[in-house]
Amino acid sequence: MIVLKYLFLQNKVNKGALYTKTRGILNAKGKYVMTLDEDDLYASTDAFSILYDEAEKNDLDIVGFGSIINDINILNKKIKKYNYFESKIIVQPNIAKRMYTKNKHGEIIRLNNVIWCFFFKTQLFISTIKIIDNKFLNNVMNNHDDMLLFFLLTRKARKLKQIKRIFHFVLLRPNPKDLSIIYQIKEKNKGNNKNNCFFYLYYAEFLLQYTNNTYTDKEIATYELESWFLDHECRNNTLARKMAFRICLLYLKNKYIKKSKKEKIKSFIEEFNE
Repeated sequence: MIVLKYLFLQNKVNKGALYTKTRGILNAKGKYVMTLDEDDLYASTDAFSILYDEAEKNDLDIVGFGSIINDINILNKKIKKYNYFESKIIVQPNIAKRMYTKNKHGEIIRLNNVIWCFFFKTQLFISTIKIIDNKFLNNVMNNHDDMLLFFLLTRKARKLKQIKRIFHFVLLRPNPKDLSIIYQIKEKNKGNNKNNCFFYLYYAEFLLQYTNNTYTDKEIATYELESWFLDHECRNNTLARKMAFRICLLYLKNKYIKKSKKEKIKSFIEEFNE
């Protein structure tokens, strides 16, 4: 029988999701932890006991499960399901590869990566948090906490297994007008990617400085920089350009970056110096 105990922590000011989640995890007393955002709901009352039994039986660091997400397309009766499959026990280095894959052209692309579809061993989460420098707990990174945490967790975990059960549900606002308002806001802000620009620059810097010095991680870092800055409208932002210039210099020093990618980065640096 699983006994749930609650500890309520509240920040005096809004410090964002990444800071708040890390604070909660560091105060966790149980052997396993899960995260839940304000618009999420666990769809099964037996979720905790099933996930606990699975983790204990196989000595797993992470157990994945299914999620149903009703997004704005609910107006067209479209429902998204994520991670709804069964897998054998996955061990490193294959766990890390779950976040990224390559398309038919051999180009690296990011898969969907969220942490609310997973059940984590607490010690794994705590040891992962300790990697994150205070610099990366700022408001820019806070807006994209899932990506950074999942990247690190999947690289530190020893064993992961996915089970074919849906335990997570993203709540939908009951009033269709609310969805219409959200859609209008998204459309209005479609071209305003300033925060995303800075986030992906910080993320690329993190990959270059804090990950294992492997070709895969450096290739991922190049992908992030290229897709969110070098070929992106936010490159016109003065502050983002200065930050990108500094990060580009780090790329050029790294032996794992392909020559073709380095040429593209050199072009940006030349453009920056004009």
